[in-house]
Amino acid sequence: MGAGKSAAAGSAPVMPPRFRPRGAFRGRWWPAVAGGCILLVVVFYLTMVVSNWIYLGWSDTVYFFSQPRMWQRFWLTVWTSSVSTSISLLFGIPAGYALSRFSFPCRNLFAAVIDLPIVVSPAVVGAFLFGITTRFPFDLVSSHYDIYIGRNVYGVLLVQFTVTCAFCARLMKATFDMIPPRFETVSRSLGASNFRTFFKVVLPLAKNGIMASMFVVWARAAAEWEGLMLFVGASEGKTDIMPFAIYLDWNGGMMGWVVSMTIVCILMAVTAMAAMRLIGGKAMSGDVSAPVATASRCGVGDRLLFKAFFGSFVGFLFCFSAWLFLSNIDQLFVTEAARETRELLAWDDNREIMNRFAGGFWRDPYFWKSLNLTLMITVITTAIAAVLGIPAAYALSRYPIRGKWFIEILFSSVIVIPASSVGLCLIVMFNYGPLWKLQQHLGFRFAHSIFPGMIIASFVLSFALGLSAWKATFESINPRFEHVARSLGSSRWRAFRTVTLPLAKSGLIAGIILAWTRAMAEFGAVLFFCGTFRELPPERFSAFEQALHIDRADWLSVAVWAQIEFGNVEYGFALAYILVLIGGVSVYVMHRIGAKGYVW
Repeated sequence: MGAGKSAAAGSAPVMPPRFRPRGAFRGRWWPAVAGGCILLVVVFYLTMVVSNWIYLGWSDTVYFFSQPRMWQRFWLTVWTSSVSTSISLLFGIPAGYALSRFSFPCRNLFAAVIDLPIVVSPAVVGAFLFGITTRFPFDLVSSHYDIYIGRNVYGVLLVQFTVTCAFCARLMKATFDMIPPRFETVSRSLGASNFRTFFKVVLPLAKNGIMASMFVVWARAAAEWEGLMLFVGASEGKTDIMPFAIYLDWNGGMMGWVVSMTIVCILMAVTAMAAMRLIGGKAMSGDVSAPVATASRCGVGDRLLFKAFFGSFVGFLFCFSAWLFLSNIDQLFVTEAARETRELLAWDDNREIMNRFAGGFWRDPYFWKSLNLTLMITVITTAIAAVLGIPAAYALSRYPIRGKWFIEILFSSVIVIPASSVGLCLIVMFNYGPLWKLQQHLGFRFAHSIFPGMIIASFVLSFALGLSAWKATFESINPRFEHVARSLGSSRWRAFRTVTLPLAKSGLIAGIILAWTRAMAEFGAVLFFCGTFRELPPERFSAFEQALHIDRADWLSVAVWAQIEFGNVEYGFALAYILVLIGGVSVYVMHRIGAKGYVW
């Protein structure tokens, strides 16, 4: 009996089977896969960027950088972006605070409408701006003050403000969300008014977050060019900011200027994101001036005035966005003058003039093929971005990775690099050097192709934006839950699959929707890298593409530009409204699921 007791005492405790460790490899393959996803995308991005320097060479880089034409366009980009960013901050800071602190009726609908200029293609925004400048109040300003907003610098500022104002408000909301409201409650309990609390307590705490967001908004304004192409047009020295000048010089065949300006745009984006990371480490910083208690305590009138003041900025963003997209509905109708003068152009000899409502798009096979092409490529791109981005985001949020700061700056910089620069980088990357020789050996081309050209062009920015949402989601989850699961014997993969994924479900879905909308809204990179396919002969397309009914079709946002450029205005606006509808529904669903932690 004693021997039995000693044997039992000396034996190791038996763990339940489901918690028993499964070996070293089972615990390590998941971090290796997540790190491999990061490495794969980093190599792709670096190759895309560095290929421009290799193509241009040091001597040509010095030559183009020393030309006055380069610096004229640089300073035009800097000062227009600075002015539009300042205006966006004036509206974005109070609007972001109101979105963070106040409750609104139909809040999800409000947020979805405000976010429309962010999620739809900038080319669509430019088309709609072209329509509203002939209406109130722009027509009043033009007639009374002789200020025409169009093909001049005022048009540049209007386009930049339109695409950055809602973006700025979203970043400011994320900043104010990080500040606990109890500081404001304490300040008001000491007798300070709501306005005094905002200026003396909230703004000092949000100082770093506001400054960091300012750099992001500035970089986004400096990257805009699609809206300029449709709304402003080209004017040497007046509207040719650098991203737009890349497109103009590309059409002129000036490859040296195009590559050199692309390098400058990349440097501007990287500098802005590095400054954002350096300054905006935490949203709460700075000294808070303690409000002095006064005899007049905060009353109902002060609260109502405070809410009305800040809520008016949210109302402005909502009304401006709604007016931008709804005031152009009359563009879908064909006027009698157009029918009589036969302004609308026929596309070829076998088709009638599109002189019916919305250009009769629903009867045109080109529309259905383009819609099918865009949805198919967008689904594939989003799936690839999610498969690579979710493990990469988890690794960046959990594991100590050497050079993490460089990786984060690289990924965030891709978001604000102009789409024209992205398209040019892809052209240089795949049409020159080792990758071009590989394509020749394999017998196919990446550029000017549907598969895989459009997937690559839409993946670049879709992955970077989705990654930012997924990383913010994982950072909002306390890692102690995973530590508890691993202490009970679960592997890293099992802890991620059974603990982290359920907690991050809403944020991951939000990131997938965000990647989806960004891929569908892509315009510049697809136009540069793939071009248009409508006028190509049928033999140019493979039997597989014809079987999928995506031959002789265009990316939907590219089709908007093409139809408006060719004179089919009603048809182009019909396609633009379809993109607005898809983007609006997508962003409404994202707000509806109540995802937290994502940053646009």
